[in-house]
Amino acid sequence: MNLADQTVAIQTFGYTHAEASFIVTAALHAGYFLRRQFSPNRGKRADELCRKLLRNQHASVTVYAQNTQLYHLHAKPLYCAMGQDDNRHRRRKDPFSLRAKLMGLDYVLARPQLRFLPTEQSKCEYFLRERNLPPRFLPTKTYTAKNGAGTTVRFFIEKYPVWVDPLTERVGLGYMDDGVFTPPSFPTWLRQHYALISEIGAVDVVYISVSSKHFVAGANAWGCTLGAVSGTIGPELQAYFELRFDVETRGLAGRTQESLDRYRKLTRRFADRKFQEQYAAWKAGAKPGKHLFPRPERERSGPAFSTCHLDHSYRLFSSSEMSKTEKPRGAKR
Repeated sequence: MNLADQTVAIQTFGYTHAEASFIVTAALHAGYFLRRQFSPNRGKRADELCRKLLRNQHASVTVYAQNTQLYHLHAKPLYCAMGQDDNRHRRRKDPFSLRAKLMGLDYVLARPQLRFLPTEQSKCEYFLRERNLPPRFLPTKTYTAKNGAGTTVRFFIEKYPVWVDPLTERVGLGYMDDGVFTPPSFPTWLRQHYALISEIGAVDVVYISVSSKHFVAGANAWGCTLGAVSGTIGPELQAYFELRFDVETRGLAGRTQESLDRYRKLTRRFADRKFQEQYAAWKAGAKPGKHLFPRPERERSGPAFSTCHLDHSYRLFSSSEMSKTEKPRGAKR
């Protein structure tokens, strides 16, 4: 079923088209939502939708501090109508994972022009069938049964946003940094997706966070892991290349001890062969103080890295000590 079919199916429960479309998006991307995510003004539209969900026992509501109401779409008939009988978003989640889910939903809702792939099934169908990629290019994790009887291979286990731009056919991969609990680390996540990004080429990787403090480290990780593929290098690697170029050109004489210590530290850090190959390519076309690839991101046909700062606050969902009281209405499963 596609999004349009799923929306029509949800409308049979008595929801309007706008309500049904939102329910499908929230259920498939997060399983949870806040009232503001349906209606920023939190007026009658949000009231009506939430009353319907509770009356139909399609959702339960938890009230947090500052009267923040969090709705969980859990009813099996709702997911069955969308062809998602076994969707894990029906299960309750711990507070730490709620933060990332709400962030991901905000990111999706703000970009209605993109075609998002919310489930493992939809991601696999796109990459394996529409793009004709062999399974080996997709990020996977193998689970072994407790009794050791067999194994299960899962794809895209983090459930971070994945999308396709209908106008350009560029693929988008979002990495969620929720500032609380973010497995795996961005460098690890990049290595897991390296084969896919390298094979497709036209990929936009977006580092999504509520804080910009890790954006520079993210850019460095991107440059170190995929710089040769994307034609970009991170700020720290760029600084090392420029310092090394200057040392090779002018020598070590006259430099401060701090500068020498920094040069030795960076030399040890970037001693791997792949960095030497990147430096050789950089040096072949570089000038002091210039980047080798000055073209704007939008003009590149290969992979590109960018960041996204979410303006909403998710502070309430950052601690296991959160004050909450569950409403009795809609709590039935």
